[in-house]
Amino acid sequence: MDIGVIGLGNMGGRIARRLASRGFTLSVFDANPATAAKFAQTGAEVFSTPCELAQKTSVVITVLPDASAVRQVVLGKDGLIESVKPGFVVIDMTTSLPGVTKEIGSKLREKQADLLDAPVSGGVKKAEKGELSIMVGGDEKLFQKMLPILNELGSTIIRVGDLGTGHTIKALNNLLTATTLGITAEVLA
Repeated sequence: MDIGVIGLGNMGGRIARRLASRGFTLSVFDANPATAAKFAQTGAEVFSTPCELAQKTSVVITVLPDASAVRQVVLGKDGLIESVKPGFVVIDMTTSLPGVTKEIGSKLREKQADLLDAPVSGGVKKAEKGELSIMVGGDEKLFQKMLPILNELGSTIIRVGDLGTGHTIKALNNLLTATTLGITAEVLA
């Protein structure tokens, strides 16, 4: 199966390598052409724009710095939206904003395409081992259809509700982590 990965930084790069090691054919894009070029050595096909990548595959995973980067990659000039076909799926593993996720999902649905928000927790070591925790928001049938891909990346995969709830749960997880860190620092002080 051919999967696109957009965003090849610390997490995205490891997710892409994990998928390649599990037998998936990769199509990749990164805003830094030199980063993307390194993946050509692994057999991945490198594309110049998200739009071009979308012409090659029907499933794309995004792992980007923030919600505005996801919006740009999906909806912006030369974005995925320009080439999506009915049945196209975006799995957004970015730590993002539920409102932006819903906006992007709405625009994709206009093209008969779909979105799952599936932010991850666990860090780079767990990404390399396929042991991430993945909090998924989106349609149940779509979640089940994409589960074989998610199972290659995570050991704990939970559908938490409708589109946007994955990013909501990730934000709450981050809040809990930050609160615990703050309390621990106070106790030690």
